[in-house]
Formats: sequence, C-alpha cells, structure tokens
Amino acid sequence: MTNVIALLAFVGFVVLGLGLVAVRGRIDREAVHQRAVSLLVAYVLVVGLTALVSQRDLWPFAAWRLVLKTAPTAVTSSPGNESLRIVAIDATEREHLVDYRAWQPLSIEELTAWMAINLRSLDSADTREVGAHLLTLANEGRRRASRGEVPGVSDRIFGPLAPPTELLHPRRWSDRADVPAAPFVGIRVYREEFALETLRRGGVIRLERVLEYLEPAP
Repeated sequence: MTNVIALLAFVGFVVLGLGLVAVRGRIDREAVHQRAVSLLVAYVLVVGLTALVSQRDLWPFAAWRLVLKTAPTAVTSSPGNESLRIVAIDATEREHLVDYRAWQPLSIEELTAWMAINLRSLDSADTREVGAHLLTLANEGRRRASRGEVPGVSDRIFGPLAPPTELLHPRRWSDRADVPAAPFVGIRVYREEFALETLRRGGVIRLERVLEYLEPAP
C-alpha cells in the first residue's frame, strides 16, 4: 500500500511539474503560471510533511530519519558520535590538513566513518596497510596539486560535473601556494571532542584531541 501511495505522490509531482512547464513564459497566462507555481509548492510541502510525520519515505519525498533525533550536547568518542580528523605529517613533525579530494574515490565522510567503526579492531599489520595507503593518497594528491592539477580522482575525471560530497569542505589545495612543499612521511588520526552548544552560540571552541592512530608507529 505504501508503494502505491508513493507512486501516486510521484505521479502527482510530475504532472504538476509538467503543467508548470506548459504555461511557463506565456505572457497571456501569467496569472495561471503563478497559480501553477503556488500549487506545486503547496503540493511539495504537504506531501513532504506527510512523509515526515508518517516516517514513511514517499520518493522523492523523504522522512529525513537521519536528522530526526535530538543532537547530542557534545561530539564525543561514543559509538555513532565520533569526530575524527586525519592529518599528514612531514619530516619536521609539522601537521598538515589534507585536501578532502585526495581521498577520492572515497568521500571524507565515508573514510572517517569506516575508521571510527573499524580502526580499533584491526591488527597491527592491517593498521600499517591502512596508514600506508592513506599516506600514498595524501602524497599523490599533494604532488598533483603542486603541479596545478586537481588532487582527486573524481574531479580529475568528471571535472565540474564531479558529484559533491555530503558536506561541503574547503578545497585546501586549490591554490598552488597552499600546497605543502615537503612530502609527507606519516599519518595521524585524532579523535576530537567539542561542545555543540558552544559552537551554536558562536563562542570559543574548547577542542580536546586524543591521538587515535599514528603511522608509521614509533
């Protein structure tokens, strides 16, 4: 039954959209066009709220279960509430934030989510393999960016048509002057904790960092 309702909701959305296109640009039907726009907006709001309240997806109208729960007071190291930061280090032990595109084809969200779940359960050989792979990706991205090329695989192949990540991240190596000159020799992963309420109020964030992973190990 839910699938039938979802199908009808989608058909209604398409019909109203096509109707809006049909009257678009016709000067003699400006009033009709305005009514068509209002009807489409009202339809999207009603069906979208129905999906939200019923907690049933009516594609393309989603129930938004991912953002339904109340946000925690702090981002901590508890399961499902991790905040990981990956940095590369050079021979002088200086830490560098890595352009998120260097991790492609993985997104930074996929990478940190996998690490938050699996990093602690890996044996020493597997953790070294993970660290070596991340170090290779970071250095390859750094070398490409230093030549004025895009550091990521997806952006290099698809160019401006490359799909965006779930969250928008700064392209740290878009300018060649911002690319670290020295090669990276290691990877560090920090587990961070900070209060969301402080961030919401625009205050100074007190960030606590715990070194979760270091490659190569001392």
